Parts: sequence; C-alpha cells; structure tokens
Amino acid sequence: VEYCPRGIDIVELTQSIRQLNQESGQLPKYLQKPIKSLKANGNPFGESPENRTQWAKGIPLPTYSEDCEICLFTCCTTAYDTSYNKDSQKAGKAVIKLLNGAGIHYGTFGTEEQCCGDIAVQAGAIGPLTDLTSHNTSLFKEAGVKQLLTVSPHCLQMFRNKYPGLTDSIRIDHYLTLLEDLLEKKTLKPTTELKLTVTYHDPCYLGRYNGIYEEPRRILKRIPGLNLVEMDSNQEQSLCCGGGGSAAFKLPSNKVTLGEVRIHEALKTGADVIATACPYCIRMLNDAIQKMGVQKNIIVQDVAELLLQSANQSFDQEKSQCLCESDSTYAIAE
Repeated sequence: VEYCPRGIDIVELTQSIRQLNQESGQLPKYLQKPIKSLKANGNPFGESPENRTQWAKGIPLPTYSEDCEICLFTCCTTAYDTSYNKDSQKAGKAVIKLLNGAGIHYGTFGTEEQCCGDIAVQAGAIGPLTDLTSHNTSLFKEAGVKQLLTVSPHCLQMFRNKYPGLTDSIRIDHYLTLLEDLLEKKTLKPTTELKLTVTYHDPCYLGRYNGIYEEPRRILKRIPGLNLVEMDSNQEQSLCCGGGGSAAFKLPSNKVTLGEVRIHEALKTGADVIATACPYCIRMLNDAIQKMGVQKNIIVQDVAELLLQSANQSFDQEKSQCLCESDSTYAIAE
C-alpha cells in the first residue's frame, strides 16, 4: 500500500476477496472456530464473556461512569491471552498500573465489552462485524463516552476507521499517546535506571496505518540508562510480526515465519529487549523466540512495562483506587 505505484489499496482488495469467499462458504478451517466464537461469545477465543476482566485480577480496574474522562478498552488478546507466559496480560497490567498510579480518572465496561471486530474484517465476516460494531457503538454512546483509550493498535484502527460515525463524537487514542503526555507533564516520572539495550518494533496498525512512530521512541528515550537502537527495518519500512490478517490464529508451522525474520533483525542490534506496543506483536514475537530457542538472548516487553519498571515512585493510594471523581485534572483531548 505504501509503495504501490498505482495507489492500489491492496489490503482492502484482499479483504474484499475474503468477504466473497466467506459469503460462498469458503472460510478457511483455522478461522471457523474464532468466527463462530465471535457470534456466540463476543470474542474469538471461545471464552466466556464473564471472564473478560480476569486478566486484571488483583489490580483496581474501575467501572466506567459518566464522571470518568477516559474509557479504557481491553483487547481480546489481552483479556484471553493463551500464550505460555501471558506476556500480553502483563503488558495490559502495566498500562492500568500506570493509569492508576498517575491518578487518571478512567473506567472500563468490563464484561459488557465485545471484540472490536478486527478478525471479522480480516476474515471477511460481515455479519459478525455488524453485530459487534452495533453493540460497542451503542455501549459507548449511551454511556456518553468522550475519550476512548485502546490497549491494542488493532482496536485503534477498528474504532477509527470501521465504526461509522464514532469519531464524530468520541476521541480515540492508543495508550502510548496518553503516556507520552503524562511524561511531558511530569505526572509520570521515570527515575530508576534500566541498564538495557532496547530495540523497538513498530506494530503495523500503530505505525503505517496511524502514523504513530515517534511517541514510543520518545517514551523509551526518557527512561534513564536505556539505550535505544534501531533494527534495519524500522518505522515506515518495519516488518509485520506475522500476526496480521488473522494469521495469529493459524496453527504453528515449520516454515520460517515473519516473527523469526524480525527476531533475527533484533538480535543483530545486540539488544537485550525488543519493545513493542501491541498484544498481537507480543504474542507472535514470543512464539518466534521460543521456536528459535533464543530465550536467553532476547526478550519481548511492552513499552508500558519498561516505563513502569523505571517509574517506581510510590503511587498515592487514593489515586490507585481511581474513583472517577468529577474534579479530574487531566484531559487527553486538549
């Protein structure tokens, strides 16, 4: 899409073809269970909606009310992380710990949330997509949500571009935008040195789709002791983790994956950590590390996890309870 000389939107073209295939009953076998689960459970993992908030157990996760400035939306991959080490859930917990610690007045819809519908778009499943967009749009608008904060770039892309009329009344951002603003205002203060060499992996839906390249790098550069290095393929020319286009739901293969190619690039930099900001990327890059057997050479961490490790100030207990009072002092919109 970035470099096609005729300006053809190849992604939209592919999705349209998949929609025709799906309508004619040719949905790939590996997508049949996730799409069926979208209809039955509101998520592609076959999990009960009642378990959607279990990932945050033990951490204050307030319910959204009209006094909250920000509505936090949880990605299904975060909520129902099926990976061996639950790193997507660790990343989500880091985000809410930072929000709680900074005293941000936010809330979530918890078990009322349903999938943003990203996998339905990728599979061409228009029926489930329509149901999900209708449910979530009604949820947000009836509650009077003004600002929506996403954990996943996939959710960001969906809400900004696949939900008709949503951006007319609701500001939609990825959590990195908020964290950078909090650092700028010194509401969050990274003080502990992290003597790490870190390379940043640009998620497709954060970078190429939404132009968010500098924010994560500025956050990482603010962490004392952290040395940020770049991979050969970065920013506009970054590589996909291999999870895009619903590929995250495919069965493991003996073939070399995009995730493995990416880990090879990361290892060339000499980095201790490959940082990212997407639950899909965390999952796919971790799978590649396990397949390659290089767990002792490099690990994957979310930008929020690294920031939390450095911002180890003692958070005020009243702030951490996040009561969503009406006299809040932070507004992301301005």
